[in-house]
Amino acid sequence: MTVVELMPEPKASKVLLERAADNPSVEIICNTKIEAVLGQDWVSGVEITDNGTGEKRALDVQGIFVRIGLVPNTGFLDGVVELSKPEYDAGFTRS
Repeated sequence: MTVVELMPEPKASKVLLERAADNPSVEIICNTKIEAVLGQDWVSGVEITDNGTGEKRALDVQGIFVRIGLVPNTGFLDGVVELSKPEYDAGFTRS
């Protein structure tokens, strides 16, 4: 799993960052912006740009999960669909 963080440093708790650092399946790339999602019928990669150097490159991926902040912006759906209460997982799992 690759985490692409826009900020120079991840904004996660110390415990989560330590878990990620200890997990060989997790790579964190900081100070980087996702410019484009690549693929035709499914995701095959993302184009990223290093905010410090301007260097662009592509990462081969099989999927993407976008997370911005901790509070879901779903209020506009209230009364339209059934909304569940958000629950946050404090750990990483492997699939």
